[in-house]
Amino acid sequence: MKQLALFSFLLIIPVLSPVVAQQLSVGANYGTGFPTGYLLTQFAEPGYIGGRINLNYMFNYNLAAQIAVGYIKFGEKSLGSNFKIQSSYLPITGGIEYYFLYGKSSPYVGGSIGYYIAGRDLPSEYTQWGVAPNVGYRMFLGDNLRLNVAADYNIVIASYQPSYLQLRIGFEWEWEIDPLF
Repeated sequence: MKQLALFSFLLIIPVLSPVVAQQLSVGANYGTGFPTGYLLTQFAEPGYIGGRINLNYMFNYNLAAQIAVGYIKFGEKSLGSNFKIQSSYLPITGGIEYYFLYGKSSPYVGGSIGYYIAGRDLPSEYTQWGVAPNVGYRMFLGDNLRLNVAADYNIVIASYQPSYLQLRIGFEWEWEIDPLF
């Protein structure tokens, strides 16, 4: 039922949005992750690497839908003299971003929901659905190129709710398209 409600909401948004300058953008981001809560105390150390590839569809100047695939790998955690684990996640998400300003640069807020696939050293029950509220700032560098700086707080909805903060920086290339809706 929740999935049907979310799907219906995503279909209604384009109808309510004014049809102006719809754009598509593709982005690649580099990031680093900081595990929090149970993930930090039991399975991971801060840092290491991550990345994300995203596709955005701008309904208007303020509202965008996004799908993304990412990867985050945390620092090794020692669980004894001879045992270390390396935690990681592969999130596949979809969400919405709202841009506050019209123009070349703008801060934004957003949120996404998706499936988080746990790496080999995490218990299998950590592969679950999750949510990620985010904030960011985009700055245009040229006609079709922009810099994106963002922070996401990822919460995996599992028994212990593993979570992590991811800081990202990357580039997006965009182009104008004919309205899809």
